[in-house]
Amino acid sequence: MAGVTVFRLLEDHLTPARYGVVLVATQALQYLPLIDLGFRTVLNRQLLAEADPSRRSALLEFGQRLYALISLLLAAVALAGMALYALSPSGRQAGESIGFFLVLGLSGAASVAAAAQTQLLVGLGRQDRVFALNAAGTWTNLGVLWLALGRGLDLWAFPLAIAATALVQAGPAWITTRSLVPGLRWVGRMARTEFRALFVALRPAALACLRSQFAILVLFTVDVVLVDLLTGNPAVSAVYGIAARVFAIARNSLQAGSEALWPRIARAQRDGAGASTGDWLLPANAWVYGAAMGGMAVVLHPFIDWFMSARWAPDPVLAALMAGRFLVTGLSSPPAYQLLGMGEFRWLARYCERELVLAVVLSVPLGLGFGARGVALAFLLATGAGTFTPIFWRWARIRGVAPGGWFAATWLRGLLAAGIAVGVTWTILAAGVSGPGIPLAAAAGFAAALGVGITTGIVRARRAGLSRPRPADILARL
Repeated sequence: MAGVTVFRLLEDHLTPARYGVVLVATQALQYLPLIDLGFRTVLNRQLLAEADPSRRSALLEFGQRLYALISLLLAAVALAGMALYALSPSGRQAGESIGFFLVLGLSGAASVAAAAQTQLLVGLGRQDRVFALNAAGTWTNLGVLWLALGRGLDLWAFPLAIAATALVQAGPAWITTRSLVPGLRWVGRMARTEFRALFVALRPAALACLRSQFAILVLFTVDVVLVDLLTGNPAVSAVYGIAARVFAIARNSLQAGSEALWPRIARAQRDGAGASTGDWLLPANAWVYGAAMGGMAVVLHPFIDWFMSARWAPDPVLAALMAGRFLVTGLSSPPAYQLLGMGEFRWLARYCERELVLAVVLSVPLGLGFGARGVALAFLLATGAGTFTPIFWRWARIRGVAPGGWFAATWLRGLLAAGIAVGVTWTILAAGVSGPGIPLAAAAGFAAALGVGITTGIVRARRAGLSRPRPADILARL
């Protein structure tokens, strides 16, 4: 809700061309987390899987010391990158001094450092607090943007909002960490030889994780940059960026179940639990993603046209192509996160890199020929090299189950849910619904698709002899 409300602020205070300038800069700042070389995720998994208290203490001290050094590097890289962007054609179009871009870079570096401290709570078993701090940061970002844009601060509102979000997250995250690990210092205490030994021991897994993180991050950010480069029009990239942002908001919400699952899998491996932990999430996720993407494919254009204005609205074909891509990646989300929990970083990296390379290669001819639609089509086609089948097959081999059966069943549910959502949503809009009724039409399509899924689960549970099936029984049979 906060993310969508930001769109209305943009409509009220900025033009697409002007927002397109800062959009590319903030997209570039999203690459800063890669400077940690993948150590945060690997450290969190090690902390979850480690039963020895002394070993856990050493990992915590190592992480704090490592990120104190990384924070200095973050600031240097962010300043250099934003200084270069300020000299680019797009940066010069902003009409801002180089000081603006330097402040934006420092804000981005502070945000990444705060996020790293927040993410440590995953390894400490407080993932619930991470979700809460992320929500607090989202609403802080909205509040600062609203105040700053309302006072006429124009593009300066963005670095202020980023910095405020970092402050809101870093303080509570550190307080929670100290309550869980009394005596832990912001800059960890560790002998240089011990630090070097842990760095060398964790480096192979961290670099493999970095490869997958890099590929995933680029996959979901570089398309906006490619649209900007291939069309040379900031307004077109802004429209594409708004559509991508809507899907990213939906993706972040819908994959919450998968995000919450991978730490449990890491712990299950430590405790010797079965490999089937979380299998129930695949069918439930397929119904939810199919229902969401089906409705969004229909309403994205009329919704943005109503909520913002026609100048920000992506055309229906572009919306459908992007919905198709996010459906593919969404259906593979549970297997991907299960591989993450199992420590299969190298396989994840390999699949994501294939998809990224194919997406960039296809984007050049398709983007030059068809503009934003061509780039969206290229990224949809590229999913076949990574998230469409390979991740399913790797997960199934580890689980020891038939990959074809799970793959077909997952896609059957996803497509059925998407078809129901598209049909219901389109029927309601065709009846002349407009204004606030547009998102309600999508909600109706979503509810209808989920209703069919839940009904299916209940019927199958009763056929299995359960007269009063529990929610867990229904989820297992969706």
